[in-house]
Amino acid sequence: MTNTITYSILKYSHSKLLGEEINLGILFVFPELELVEFYYPRSLSRLTKTYPDISEKLVRSYLESFKYSSKKLGKLLSRYHFDLNELLDDFFLIQDSSSLQFTKFNHALCLDDVNAVKQQYINLFLSAYNQNTGHNTKKITDKEISNACKNRILQLQPAISDHLKSDNLIFSHNHINFKTDFCWQNGTTNYVKGLSFDLEKEDKIIEKSLLIEIQLKYLKKNISDSKARIDLLVHPPQSNKFQDTFLEALDILNNAEANKSIFIGDGLDNYASKVVDEIEL
Repeated sequence: MTNTITYSILKYSHSKLLGEEINLGILFVFPELELVEFYYPRSLSRLTKTYPDISEKLVRSYLESFKYSSKKLGKLLSRYHFDLNELLDDFFLIQDSSSLQFTKFNHALCLDDVNAVKQQYINLFLSAYNQNTGHNTKKITDKEISNACKNRILQLQPAISDHLKSDNLIFSHNHINFKTDFCWQNGTTNYVKGLSFDLEKEDKIIEKSLLIEIQLKYLKKNISDSKARIDLLVHPPQSNKFQDTFLEALDILNNAEANKSIFIGDGLDNYASKVVDEIEL
């Protein structure tokens, strides 16, 4: 059974005038399962380090109240069938000028296990927070990037589902294999691969980019003969200290000679919109 996921992002807006916002939590709704759940990171270090004068105790009291409220709402979802956003006004926050605000709900198909899907969105929207012990941040994987992109495409246009293929997506030449995550067509066949550089060490970032460059170089003719293009969805490191290394890795990827395009970080939304615009239903 295919379920749907509906989610709203809780944002902290320190200054409406400056337009500064930080993601602070996610409200998940799975209508078919009558499940409502609010998630927020245990460590709020990103928020408190950015705004040292903020009252962490007050913010946590709000977050705990949202989590408590969400647990009681599963059986009430049928009341909000026509406008789920009214749920926010009734049980969470009225949309006004306060610092904490929920976005309007977004909708997507839930193609995987519910817990796995929730984790994908947590990793996507709250990856800058320390999720675990105060020292180890949950790393974003290649597959999570491509899954998040696919979910975003289906959120924009659910009817596209049959146009996204995920079988036998391997380019091979001798002993070199390059596996992609899904593909779609618009004259050429566009093969999509999530590529996370959210790694532990600088040398691993460079090694990964060199591996992709070499693979694409040797598979250039296979890709061309297949009238294909490789779309790399690239996620940067979460650690600021690796930013220069990441730029070097991008230079290496850009030098790969095969027919390819690179989409970085927030470009995922733009890529999803591109796919929706270019697929003919």
